[in-house]
Amino acid sequence: MTFAVLWSAVAAGQIPVHDLQHLVGPWECRTPSGIHGVFITATTLLTEKSGQQDITSQSADIRVYERQGGQEHWGYISPARFDSRRLIIHFKDGTDLSPFDLDLKFDPAVQRWVGFWSLCGKTEDVILDRPRPREGVAPNPLVGDWDGYSAPTASFRSAPGTLHIRQGYDGGLTAWLDRTFSRYDPRLQLAGIDQRNGEHLRVLSATQGAIVLATVNSIGVSYQYEGMLSGDGKSIVGEWRSVGGMGGTLNAPTRYRLVD
Repeated sequence: MTFAVLWSAVAAGQIPVHDLQHLVGPWECRTPSGIHGVFITATTLLTEKSGQQDITSQSADIRVYERQGGQEHWGYISPARFDSRRLIIHFKDGTDLSPFDLDLKFDPAVQRWVGFWSLCGKTEDVILDRPRPREGVAPNPLVGDWDGYSAPTASFRSAPGTLHIRQGYDGGLTAWLDRTFSRYDPRLQLAGIDQRNGEHLRVLSATQGAIVLATVNSIGVSYQYEGMLSGDGKSIVGEWRSVGGMGGTLNAPTRYRLVD
């Protein structure tokens, strides 16, 4: 269910890419009615010359979801205010999502959002954390942050990227990808950079040693990644393939090392 594109950085203020890397992805609270979360995805276009980077444009999507008993309702919400420290949404539309008010501030010291969200409770000290398993439950070995790289013998060097995998209170896995695309204009001696943070990936299946991921595209070619965890649990190796075999491979790493 998609019904909006929501944010222009021109209006909300440009956010440095380093800060975005901490803000994007899923953030959740738990209540007796289930899990409530926001998932932030951002794209930043930059130019670089003589070591100086400048942001030329920036956009973000806010995906709000509710999950209970294995059933999830979600939507992309607009309008909203979003910057490096604050997220504000007043949602009244009649969809599968419940109406809500949200006013959160990001605390970089503890890496979480704090404030008010009517779906999480009536207090002013609601906390949204990264998805995490319930106490006493050992996380899946695939959970973590994984730096991507290409095979040494690969004929095609993929765009650099990082894969993030988290496990929720209900046991399900959530994944997202950061990727960087670069191009260089020798005439202008100018580099163009397309930085994508928080690209949402659906987890189609997962065991203790293997995972199948899929890109989330409303249009265009969709891709799936089938990866296997190494015996020491420190690397994932796999392949990106287009669904239906018509679109080649996704420009993303196929091998990942666990970030300690």
